[in-house]
Amino acid sequence: MKKPTQHLNSDNHFLLKALTSAFSIALCLSISVSKADGFDQRQAIPLTPEHQAQILKNMRQMQGGVQQIILALAENDFQAVAKHAETLGMKDEKRAHNPLHQALPTTFKKMGKSLHMGFDQLASDALTINKTEHTLQQLGQLMDKCQVCHAVYRVEKSVPVQNN
Repeated sequence: MKKPTQHLNSDNHFLLKALTSAFSIALCLSISVSKADGFDQRQAIPLTPEHQAQILKNMRQMQGGVQQIILALAENDFQAVAKHAETLGMKDEKRAHNPLHQALPTTFKKMGKSLHMGFDQLASDALTINKTEHTLQQLGQLMDKCQVCHAVYRVEKSVPVQNN
């Protein structure tokens, strides 16, 4: 069985491995759901348990999609790159009418929209430009957006209001 990165030169192979490792580490460090303890100064987004589970699932799907894009790049399969990027883009109809969006701050939603639109552009460019370096550069810029969002926000379970 052929290794996925056999045909890549050593610089691209190293870059793909480094990008995959860095993304995985950053995501693991930043996805934690934390309580306000005085140490975490990020803006809290209080969510119901259902919305919290949904947003964390969305982030895991994002990580999985990025992983699939990287694997497709290792094979120089730009059709697959585009397919996986499209699942992370704005064209996904499920994003349009999601009740979770009502619970999110406007700036968070703007950052998310920019991220999803960036994946639409990555998908388009993968089909027209067909250059690993270009796609990796785009992917790096999109991961910067993830990092900024995780640096600014944290999710936490909202405390239900009790009626007396």
